[in-house]
Order: sequence, then structure tokens, then C-alpha cells
Amino acid sequence: MKHVIVTFQFLAILMLACWEVVNGQGKGFQNQKPNILLILVDDMGVNGISTYGHKPWQTPNIDKIATNGIKFSNAYVAPVCSPTRAALLTGRYPARVGITNWIPGGIARYKNPKLIEKTFQQFLPNGEVTIAEVLRKGGYQTAMVGKWHLGSNITQMPDKQGFDYQYMMNLGNPSTFFVDEDSIQTNGFYGEEGTGRKFLTDHFADKAIEWLDQPKTKPWFMYFSTHAVHIPIQAKEALVNKYLKNGVPKEGPDNALYAAMHEHMDEGIGRVLRFLEDKGLRKNTLIVFLSDNGGRVPQTNNTPFRGGKGGLIEGGIRAPMIFEWAGKIARGTISDRPVTEYDLFPTLLDVAGVERPANIKIDGISIKNTLFGGSVTKEMKERALFWHYPHYTGQPFGQPSSAIIKGDWKLIHYFEDDSRELFNLKTDLMENVNLVSKNPEIASKLFRELESWRKDVKAKIPEKNPKYDPSLPSGWPKSFVD
Repeated sequence: MKHVIVTFQFLAILMLACWEVVNGQGKGFQNQKPNILLILVDDMGVNGISTYGHKPWQTPNIDKIATNGIKFSNAYVAPVCSPTRAALLTGRYPARVGITNWIPGGIARYKNPKLIEKTFQQFLPNGEVTIAEVLRKGGYQTAMVGKWHLGSNITQMPDKQGFDYQYMMNLGNPSTFFVDEDSIQTNGFYGEEGTGRKFLTDHFADKAIEWLDQPKTKPWFMYFSTHAVHIPIQAKEALVNKYLKNGVPKEGPDNALYAAMHEHMDEGIGRVLRFLEDKGLRKNTLIVFLSDNGGRVPQTNNTPFRGGKGGLIEGGIRAPMIFEWAGKIARGTISDRPVTEYDLFPTLLDVAGVERPANIKIDGISIKNTLFGGSVTKEMKERALFWHYPHYTGQPFGQPSSAIIKGDWKLIHYFEDDSRELFNLKTDLMENVNLVSKNPEIASKLFRELESWRKDVKAKIPEKNPKYDPSLPSGWPKSFVD
């Protein structure tokens, strides 16, 4: 009888262990590789979450990621959405991928331009190798939920780029954030049909949790991308009233509606994070949070920086970036090392212990050493950061231009008149004082490096418009929205 009891106990332990492995919660499974949750939000400036300060709204769930991990104070992305998305998935400069503007762009709608924009890649080419493809080959299950904005054809969707599961909207921004079955069908969703009327951010959180709750036999990678806080600016009435009662203005930049949309976005992300906690998964999940570009003006201001979405001054390209991995990344760490969205590709592979693909030019560098408190690498100390935005943006701070940052210095080259601006970011974060005339040697050296980089990535340069008429107005139609 004693032997029978022991046998039953052994079988029970074995069955429990198998259940834990299938559900991704066994110790052996968890110690193998971390799960990875990559969260990308839309049109949120560097100070759009409470942990970075300056704003009247509350984002406790995202703030907790920073409390538990590391926050970067000098994180950069592209000035608009599609280039950032292409870069973080491939680890390559947007200009090298060929996606330099939001898709499809406004090339035909800008009236009387001084320059003629070159066409750009309208979807992420299938030949590009994505982080999802590499992780899947390395033993991961992969999922994409939310905003894609890297192609409009069914052959250009996430499931063609390494994602086992997809539930996403095929638009840059929705016509409304309040969705039901009819609007889900007409707004271009790909995936299972949704049910019921709910706020879009909540709907995506539901779909993310549904997938995460499915049994897993491997570690997983989820790319969770919200449309919030892109226009149209909408939020639940109760949250709007909360901020109105707290004295946040009804109109103007950073108003009560905009504040409520940020908190609501935080609530949706918080639901996903709490699910991980409840299932015991958060402790072995690398969580990454960032935004795709600077905050949109006039909906917000990007204090302490000037400018916003669509421009290469700091307000357009600075973004929050934070990482959490319990027991691996020191809590409450702040790093001032410059990092970018295209660093995520090599970093996530290094953290996951998955080999990088051979014979592919990766422009990002791994910041794993920084995440885990190691010394700053020589490569990180000496590198320059580059941007190429040869487009009319539709936003008040942007025009066709390229930029380079190296050390404390930043040079912007404008294509319309071949002018240049040189700023010392250490002493002039607002980029108010152009130092080209006072530091011509520094400006010339940076410009030569910028030109060399543009040749390397085969950057497309806009040409003078022979039909430009200086007596006529230039610009976007009043109804234009990106």
C-alpha cells in the first residue's frame, strides 16, 4: 500500500510539472529563456507618462515598469510612426529599410512645394528579417496585437513577418476609438472578429490577454501596440470628468480629454501587466515600453523640449523607453546613455540568448550591458545617431531634413535652402541657439559624417521643384490630418 501511495504522489507531481510547463509557469521552463513583452504607444511625447514628470495625468501601471527596472532619459525614435515601427522590428535605420515617412504619406496633398519628394517604401518588405522571425527560429511563440501600420495588403501583415498570431488594425489611426463589430470590420482589422462595443485600447488588451492565456510550450514574444494617444483624442467620460474636477482645462494643450486618454491607455496596459502578475509570469518577462515619436502639437507640448511629431528637433524624436526584468535589471535605475528604437533588435536577441542572423546589416547595438549594470561599451560611447526625413510632415515643426547627434552636438540639415543648424544639447536642450557660425569646424565635420551615412544607406534626397511659384502659398489643405 505504501508503494501505491508513493506512486500516486509521484504521478501527481509529474502531472503538475507538466501542466506548469505547458502553461509557461514551470521553473525549468522559466529559467530557460525570458518571455518578452514589447509595448509601443502612439504619438506620446517623452514626458507623456508620470515617471518622466511634467504632466497632469496619472500612469501608475507604466510608471511601475520604471520603478521595477531602468528608465532611459536620452531615448530616441523616428519623428513619425511607420519608420519607428520598421526600425524596431528590423534593427535597421528607417532610411536603409526605405520607410522614411508614415504610410502612405502626403506626397500628393502638399500644395506648391519647394521640393519634390521621392517616393518611399509603402510596406515592410518581406525580405526584411524581423525580430519576430529570429525569435521564432530561436524557439519562441510570437504574437502581434494592435497597430501595425507597415502595409495595407493581406500579404503585408504580421503573419508574413514572423508572428504566429495577429490581431491588429490595418490603419494609422482609427476613425473612432469606440469600436463595435461593424466598425471592426470596416476599419480593417485582421484576426478573429471582435464582439461587443468597447474602447479600442480595452479591446486590444482583451485580445492580448486571450493569447497570453492560451497554453504555451515555449517562451513567448508579444508585440503589443496601442493606437492611443493618437488622434482622434477620445476617452471615457468618467476619466475626463475626473481631470476637469482636478482643474485640468477643458481646451488647449494637455487638456482634460487628452489627460484622460493617457490614463485610459495606461489602464489597458495595466490589465495586461496584472494578468502576467496573476499568472506568475511577470517575474520572468522582459518588459519594454516606448513611444513611436514625439507628442503631437498642438494636442500637447513636449516640455522640456521644443517641437513635436514630424520634426527633427528634440520634441519630435525624444521618447520614453523603459525596461523591466525582475531580479535581472536593478530597480529604479536611470541611464542617460543615448539609445534608439533600432537598438531593440540586437538587445532582445542578446537577452534571449538567440543568435543574430548572419549576413544582415544591423544598425542598432545591443544595450544588454547597460540594462544589467555593466560598463558602457566603446561602441555605445563613440557612435553617432542619424535621422533622414525627406518629407513635408503635416506638422508645424517639420520640413525635409536630416540630422546627426554625436556626443553633445547635433546638426540638422534642411533640404529646401541647404541651411544647417548646430546645437549643443548639453547647454541648450530647447535648441534655441544655432552655433554654426561660432563652431564651423564642428558643423563641417558632422555634416561630412551625415553625408557619408546618407550614401551608405542610399538615402533618397528630394529635388528642387521647377514648378514652384514663390508668389503662391505652400502647405497642406486645412482638412489634412496625419
